[in-house]
Amino acid sequence: MIRVATYFLLVFAALLLPLGAALHAGFFGPPPYVLVGDRPGSEWFSERRSPDDGRVLVQRYDSAEEARAAARRLANSIPKSFTNSTGEVVRYRHRESGRAGLVLPVSEFVIHLTAPDTDLLTTHFESLDFIAENPEANWLWVVTTEHLQATVAAGVAYLLLYAVFMCRGAGWAARIAPKRSTSQLSADALRQRILAINDLDVPFRIEEGRNGRLLAQWQVADARWSNLLRSGSLRQVRHLQLELDARARKVRVIETARSMQTGRGPFSFALRFAWSRGVDFSGLEAGRQIGLTHDPERGWVLREDYRYRLDAYEMKAPLIEAITSSGWTWQPVVTFFRPLGG
Repeated sequence: MIRVATYFLLVFAALLLPLGAALHAGFFGPPPYVLVGDRPGSEWFSERRSPDDGRVLVQRYDSAEEARAAARRLANSIPKSFTNSTGEVVRYRHRESGRAGLVLPVSEFVIHLTAPDTDLLTTHFESLDFIAENPEANWLWVVTTEHLQATVAAGVAYLLLYAVFMCRGAGWAARIAPKRSTSQLSADALRQRILAINDLDVPFRIEEGRNGRLLAQWQVADARWSNLLRSGSLRQVRHLQLELDARARKVRVIETARSMQTGRGPFSFALRFAWSRGVDFSGLEAGRQIGLTHDPERGWVLREDYRYRLDAYEMKAPLIEAITSSGWTWQPVVTFFRPLGG
């Protein structure tokens, strides 16, 4: 299961590394603005208004850490209909008055600026002569302000590549190669070998599907196996779609699972339904005894006394054994669309 562990490690790393880098730049990178010249004098410590109703208030704290904490409390206390937080700068629109606002901690100061609209807000902010952009640029601030459209496009492209990697990587991790020293059966011979399961007394059946595919599913409605349902062992019912690729000598497999549970109380009734489709890694273990196995020399071997449990392994294991012992590869996929499924 080394490939499975490697796949999940890469999945988490590809997601967490960019996110971790962005969080590190946001929390520990250089601030977007710094103080210049003389620090704001006491005249800024009471609200100042301009003729066009712009308002600015500067508050001073004992340390930069206290100022950042105060800025967060102030931003959280304002009722907002819109908010945008980039780095330490919080821009918002007041829910009740509709005024545009900005909250920014710089060193041990917190600047709170409001204006009737965003254009005036920008004008008043740029007119503050005691702050300036930090010459030591924070890359997160740069890409989210100066190159926002390119950043969004790059993010969408990365998520698409990430989705392709997850789909194809899952198939790579769950792939089971054919057994060594086995002769390769033709596609028709392998199809007949799989369909021969229907001649056996087992609780699942193989049916011919569309586009030449095979469908393996539990016979949950069969009276011979209804005791499995009564025993309470049914958690999920899975079915497998199998597509035989004669050129690549692969059997591509899509696994679908559905479950339904009901509960009844004195005055209540509950129904829960779940559906999933994808690559299931839980049924790939080896070495367990099951009711149906395939031997390259003897063919299908059935244990008459075995009690099935309707889990993923019960149906997949004999199919995997039959396919890999026939010189074919068991290839789970998320979709039969080759660019995503492989």
